Amino acid sequence: MVSASKDNIVNIINRHICKCYKENGVYDLLKYDPIKRPSASIAVIDFFKKEIIMIGDCQCLIDGKLYRKESYLDVLLSSIRSKINTYYLANGYSVNDIINDDMGRQYILPILEKKKLFQNNLIKNNYTYYVVDGFPVPSEGVITIKITNITKNIILATDGYPKLFNTLKESEKYLQNIIQEDPLCIKKYKSTKGLCADCCSFDDRSYIKISLKK
Repeated sequence: MVSASKDNIVNIINRHICKCYKENGVYDLLKYDPIKRPSASIAVIDFFKKEIIMIGDCQCLIDGKLYRKESYLDVLLSSIRSKINTYYLANGYSVNDIINDDMGRQYILPILEKKKLFQNNLIKNNYTYYVVDGFPVPSEGVITIKITNITKNIILATDGYPKLFNTLKESEKYLQNIIQEDPLCIKKYKSTKGLCADCCSFDDRSYIKISLKK
């Protein structure tokens, strides 16, 4: 088996996505309108080249060292949502009111929808961010992390975990503390969305731990 380069791995994934677009007759529409594209963040371990490849807002914890890249625009919009919902809380609205009708989220939603204009943008600026969406990802959007001969544990996770720990139990415990103390995600952990009615968390989450045997 031959190891693929990071560009080849990304290209292979995008090629299959593009094939799906063409088979469903939406390739031209999505090529010129990034707002309509489905997108995903990915994390791939290449054991042949001894490296981890990440695109988007995935997280990686290697022997206690965290690798995570946040979108500048998401940080900005999270702050705006926090300020708006804090205003409503100070003016008679309850936490449950906002859980059922998130005014801060509604305020930033048009910008969240339009932010895809900066998705994989070849003209880089502060708002540019990177995902897999079937079209080319600039090389600077692909994060490469080397695995050394002394690496013991690798944890890959989505951004549904506010803080990543060496065990799933610890990561879940911290998440539950956030949900209990800051269900709207506007203080202790600022996000573009908070807890919704009938949901157990504010975002989907995945966690996988790989222990390397020597």
